[in-house]
Amino acid sequence: MSGGYRLDSDGDVEMSMPQPVYEFITAPKLKSWDQASLVTWTRERKRYVDKIAERCATTGENPDRICASVKSCFDVDILAVIARYVLYKSVAEVTNAELVAEIEKRCNHLKNAHVPDLDRLFRDRLKMNMRIDDCDARILHYFADFDRIIEDNGLTAQLGICPETDPFFKPRMKQRCKLLINSLQPEELRVEIQHMVKLEHREAATSCVKLYPLVLQRARLQQHYHYLRQEFGGKGKDGKKSVPVVKATASYAKPTAHADNRPRVEQSKQGAAASTAPKPQKRQPPRTGCWVCKGPHWLDECPTASDEEKEGARQKMAEMRSSRRQVKRWRLRGYAAGDGQSVRLNDLIDVPVCPDRGADANVVPRRVIDDLVELQSDVRLEPLDVPQYVEMYDGRVTVCTEETHLDLRINTAAGPVNLYQVPCTVLNADTDEFLLGKITLRSLGIDMDRMIEQLAVSPNLDDSDDGLPPDSPFGIIDAGSHAERLRTMVTDAVSNGFPAEHEEALTNLVSSAMCFALSWRLGNRHVWNHCEFS
Repeated sequence: MSGGYRLDSDGDVEMSMPQPVYEFITAPKLKSWDQASLVTWTRERKRYVDKIAERCATTGENPDRICASVKSCFDVDILAVIARYVLYKSVAEVTNAELVAEIEKRCNHLKNAHVPDLDRLFRDRLKMNMRIDDCDARILHYFADFDRIIEDNGLTAQLGICPETDPFFKPRMKQRCKLLINSLQPEELRVEIQHMVKLEHREAATSCVKLYPLVLQRARLQQHYHYLRQEFGGKGKDGKKSVPVVKATASYAKPTAHADNRPRVEQSKQGAAASTAPKPQKRQPPRTGCWVCKGPHWLDECPTASDEEKEGARQKMAEMRSSRRQVKRWRLRGYAAGDGQSVRLNDLIDVPVCPDRGADANVVPRRVIDDLVELQSDVRLEPLDVPQYVEMYDGRVTVCTEETHLDLRINTAAGPVNLYQVPCTVLNADTDEFLLGKITLRSLGIDMDRMIEQLAVSPNLDDSDDGLPPDSPFGIIDAGSHAERLRTMVTDAVSNGFPAEHEEALTNLVSSAMCFALSWRLGNRHVWNHCEFS
């Protein structure tokens, strides 16, 4: 002991009671007037007021005097603009109640007066966190996320909690319950809750208070059976873990006559060698799990599913594949309009293709990428190191900041051309045409500029000294020389015994035949005017 205080081994004084910890509570500042900032500020303001009230309950002070005013939380410039253009007052005349009323008005109304698609909004943003194995915490966070989405999107006046005396209380609660049920996960829980709400628990269709315990109860029960399947799913009737039987499905050819005539000794040796060959390994379980119990095994190896459940699961998956093919065919029909060239992207979508020797890169429209993602294609967008500026046909300049790699199947008259993992720049434009750049064209051996250069520099062969008579101009035939030759032939025929009285008829006949041949060669009926004998 030294001086009445207890010291530790380092010589420091040991305190007889823990030191008090003080927390400096500051009021949140409002630096923006957009709806998201107002919603966030409202939440932080509520936490701030609650902390001050809790502190004042211990000290006995008045919370209204301790809390910072709403007016002091505003940015000076924003407060001046709101006072002048929204409240039509000076800054000194603005009260806290007026500011709070304006903030609530902004938070409880739709942004830009736009009514969104509620089903799509909650389907995309409301997700149940399946990584939380505690059902109570999982369902609690799910309902809390639902209310937070309503606040963030300005839907409090339409879907927020209201008193039962409100004339729209029942329709509002019915819409809330419908949105909550449609986004439940996993699918088994959602389907079960939908059936129970329709038949047994109809009061849960119009009351979130009744829906919450129902969802929690069924989620606990499903989680319980999920644990049981994990613990006892791989054990047999005797309690020991059963070894799955692997069927070897080796492909073999049908025996021919030569194979039957082989000595049996050789066949027995081959059979012994086949028996000593290593057995095939057990196939890996599917990534999505069993179609019935979601366990890590295939459907035919499921220990809990009956034959009827297995057959039903197979039919369901067949219907899903059929619907995907229908969507795929619809997409192909939607884009493959026209008779021009087309390219198939990732073996899913056919779009028109335009080979452009002036484009430095391949360009794919944003809407095509969105449809590929919708069709569950493995499309990954990567940011460009340097943004690319694209000049459109109308003179507009668009900035491209992302690229992706796609498998291309270019359909040509000679047959398809397959290219794999081709870099493509994503273009935000209202078009469906795929632009094939000169980089890809050069990789295929197509370089129009180089071809034209080769034609320009190719040597001209001088054929002036080849010893042959010059050719007549294209399309011009000397009809006079042919007529002279025919007259000579007719004269020779008369000299050799042809009747002289028929000389004129022979001349007309030969002249007609010669003119027909000339007209057939030139494709011009005016040749007949040049086929008259003098």
